Amino acid sequence: MRSARTAQRQLRELVGFMLVGGGAALGYFMLACTLKYLGMGATMASALSYGGFIPISYWGHRKLTFNSTGRAAVEVPKFVVVSSLGVAIGSLVPYVVTDVLSFPAWIGFAWVCGIVPVVSYAGFRLWVFRQRRYCAGNVRHESAAEGEESCLP
Repeated sequence: MRSARTAQRQLRELVGFMLVGGGAALGYFMLACTLKYLGMGATMASALSYGGFIPISYWGHRKLTFNSTGRAAVEVPKFVVVSSLGVAIGSLVPYVVTDVLSFPAWIGFAWVCGIVPVVSYAGFRLWVFRQRRYCAGNVRHESAAEGEESCLP
């Protein structure tokens, strides 16, 4: 019975991530392309666009994807660290694609939309929104990798 609940939770989590992350990725892509069209460099357009969606992504992933009840004072700094990695990737990829390889900026922006979600999901699930519950005086960790719970002494 536990594995059916775990599978259902993981499916809800994955669908939530795709909806929240997909919406943020679409917004990022459109804004980055618009800023590039208006004359901004691809690297700056990407970094600003990605950064602009960090607060929306935090709220969406906290509430919809991971249904977190953790303290924001703990989660927000972790989210910023993972998102900073996303900004770094989101800046490096368009730079390489446009300035080094001379491809159109939209190709770099599209690559960012494919690479960053994989890194982000792992960081959010395994670190930022990792669930901790208490049982009989012990901490029960819900293992993000297996989705199983166990009481720890």
